[in-house]
Amino acid sequence: MYRILIAGAGYVGSALAAHYRFKNQNVTALIRTENKKEALEQAGIKAIVADITRPESLEGLPQVHFAVIAVAPAPMRWDCKTATKLEVSLPAAPEKRDPEFYRKTYIEGVGNLLSRMEKNRWPYFVLYLSSTGVFKRLQGDLLGDFL
Repeated sequence: MYRILIAGAGYVGSALAAHYRFKNQNVTALIRTENKKEALEQAGIKAIVADITRPESLEGLPQVHFAVIAVAPAPMRWDCKTATKLEVSLPAAPEKRDPEFYRKTYIEGVGNLLSRMEKNRWPYFVLYLSSTGVFKRLQGDLLGDFL
């Protein structure tokens, strides 16, 4: 049985955690809030509340064979004709959608997690999942470089 850490139990991370648990692996999910903790633990997935942007919160992470870093923002919708963001109901992984919060999460936060892993000489394998936006075409118009 392998010990697997899933850092970020959003849409993709939760699915991966469930998949590996179904395969009888020992899975730990790193989550930012208590919201999903009970559901994950009922599924046999250990949940640890920590914030990758705060290195001190990562001290109690277990040693694992494999780690998946799946911190990704929620979907963002754009109006292709006006190049304006449309409202979405899901929060982003970074709490705000601006360069400073993205830098803090994706550069500093992921760096904190990798430093913690390196300090303990684990895991054997790290998979980093990034995100891409998927945009709906509106009336056949193509989306330009509005980001």
